[in-house]
Amino acid sequence: MGAGHSVMAMKEKLESIVRKAAMTGAAIFIVATSIVGACAQPETVTPPAVVEPAPNETTIEETIPPEIAEPYKLYAPTATPEEFNNFNSALEKSYERVKEVYGMVPDDQIVVSINGPKNSYNLSLRSEILVSEDTLNTPRDGTFAYNISHFTPNDMGVVGLDHEMAEKFTRSLIPTDESLSKESAVWFREGIAMYTEGELNHPGYLENYNEFKSKGEEWFIERNTPHVNAGHLMGSLFYTVLEIDYGMTPEQNRTALGILRDKYKETNQPITKMMVWDAYSTALNTNLDGILKLFEPGFQLFYSQ
Repeated sequence: MGAGHSVMAMKEKLESIVRKAAMTGAAIFIVATSIVGACAQPETVTPPAVVEPAPNETTIEETIPPEIAEPYKLYAPTATPEEFNNFNSALEKSYERVKEVYGMVPDDQIVVSINGPKNSYNLSLRSEILVSEDTLNTPRDGTFAYNISHFTPNDMGVVGLDHEMAEKFTRSLIPTDESLSKESAVWFREGIAMYTEGELNHPGYLENYNEFKSKGEEWFIERNTPHVNAGHLMGSLFYTVLEIDYGMTPEQNRTALGILRDKYKETNQPITKMMVWDAYSTALNTNLDGILKLFEPGFQLFYSQ
């Protein structure tokens, strides 16, 4: 009786152990299965929805005009993207036209700014900027009132653009003496700019030429008024004479400018009146002393400091 009871008790104990072991194994299996499942099937992350701009909405990127690093840079904070692109197209064409006249390119970057209520524009050399690119305060610049909203890519009526572009070419490549001495060549910078833009084809400049040839010194005296622009007067007359009396070709003009460029690089000194005369005498293969003698009263009158 006692022995049977002991056997039964031991049997129940063994069954209890087996049941616990079975339950523990099942729990381990469930946990392991969960871990493996989590690794095999990561949680799906839903990407944020892409918000498309409204049909008439302008993105930030579209309001930033493209940067022009070389050879010129345009700043136009008051212009729309379309106006910026139109004026930039005009600048590109102007730069190419002036480069064709000079046969060389500036050493400095040309900085162009359009700002202010009148949409005026000015051109400067990078090295001449005194304050910042936002204001572009320069010691010397060309400024014109210009209604940028009326400009189209086919419109070549950007007043003075080639003229001012040419002046920046000259200031970079062939700097002139800016004094008003009679040896100064400041008039040369104006003259080559007018020649480059084609201003000398205007009937008024041909009339000036004819009157000068008939009156000589008296013609200069008649034009010595408070409002005269001596640089325009002497410079335009010089290039008109070269074209009409000597038949100067574009290639001969480029040759003369190349001679002046070499002279400046050699001496590192501003170009003088006689350097200009010698360069064009060489390029045209002729003696220009006779014309210099006719011009001398004008130089004495306007550049006498």
